[in-house]
Amino acid sequence: MEYDIFKETLKKKVSDLLKDASEISIKRYVKVNGITYDGLTVFSPDTNLSPTIPLTDFYEQYTAGKSMDEIAEEVAQFYRDYRVPGMVDVGCLSKYEEIKHRLRIRLLNRAMNVERLSDMPYRDYLDLAACLYLEVEGFGIPNATCPVRKRELETWGRSFDEVYADAEANMKKYEPGELSGIGEVIKGLRQELEEMAVKADRPKDFFLKDEIPEEAPPEMFVLTTKGKTFGAAAMLDLDPIRSLSELLSADLYVIPSSIHEVILLPDRPDVSADHLAEMVAAINHSEVPLGDILSNRIYRYVRETDRIVIAG
Repeated sequence: MEYDIFKETLKKKVSDLLKDASEISIKRYVKVNGITYDGLTVFSPDTNLSPTIPLTDFYEQYTAGKSMDEIAEEVAQFYRDYRVPGMVDVGCLSKYEEIKHRLRIRLLNRAMNVERLSDMPYRDYLDLAACLYLEVEGFGIPNATCPVRKRELETWGRSFDEVYADAEANMKKYEPGELSGIGEVIKGLRQELEEMAVKADRPKDFFLKDEIPEEAPPEMFVLTTKGKTFGAAAMLDLDPIRSLSELLSADLYVIPSSIHEVILLPDRPDVSADHLAEMVAAINHSEVPLGDILSNRIYRYVRETDRIVIAG
C-alpha cells in the first residue's frame, strides 16, 4: 500500500475506533533542520487540546509487516493515553505579563531551517538563528513547547527586542549554562548505560559502545543548559565560557556537538580549526541524527574582544 493510501486508510480505521472524535485530520509539519512529517490529530468536542501523533514510524511498521488493524489500535491507544481531558484555559497565552516567564531561547542552523524560520522572529548569531520559544508544559501536555511566531508579538503588542530581553533573563534564571569536564559526562553516560543493562537483566557492558571511551582528554569541557534539551543555547551567555578561558589562560574553540550542547577546547598550537571543522562535518554526517545537527562550523571565543566568532 502506497503511503498516501496508507494515511487515508489509517484515518478511517482510527475514526471507527474513536467514536467520540468529532474530527480526525492529517497535516504536514516542519520540524528542526527541515525534517517534515505527517501528524494525525484527533479533535473531540470535550477538549480543546490534543496531541499530534507522527505517522512516519507507523508506516515503517506497516511496510515491515504489521497489520493495519494493529497500527490503528496503537494510534487510538496513543490518543487515549495522551489526550488532555476537559477544556483547558489557554487564554493567558495572549496575556504577555502572565506568560513572559515561560520564554526561552533556542539555537538553530539558519540555512537548514529557512522554512521553519519564515514566520518566526529571530536574532542572527554567527551562522545560527536565536529563536524564541514558550514552555507550555503546564497546559496538560508533558514537555510541551511552542515557537514564538510573528503573530504572537502582534498579539502581545511587544517588540522583538523586548521579548528577547525577557527570554535572556529567563535563561539565566531557569536554564543557566552548566559546564562539565567531558570525562564526567562520559562517566555518567557509562554508568547510565550500565544501570540500563542491569535492569534489562543483561551483562553490565551490554549497551556500551566501543566509541564511548573510559577516559577523555582533561581539557575538553561540555557546556549545556540546566535542562540540557536545546542546551547549545548556553553559548549565548558568555559568563561560563569567559571564566573557563581565564582559568586556562587561552582562547577557546567552541565545537557545536549538537543542538543540545557544545564542547569547549582550549586553542593550543597543536589544534587546527580547519581540522576540527572537518571532524565535526564528518561526525554530523555519520553519527548525529539530522534533527540534532547544529552546525558544521567551528567557533572561537576570543579573550581580547570577549566575543565568539566563526573560526573554521
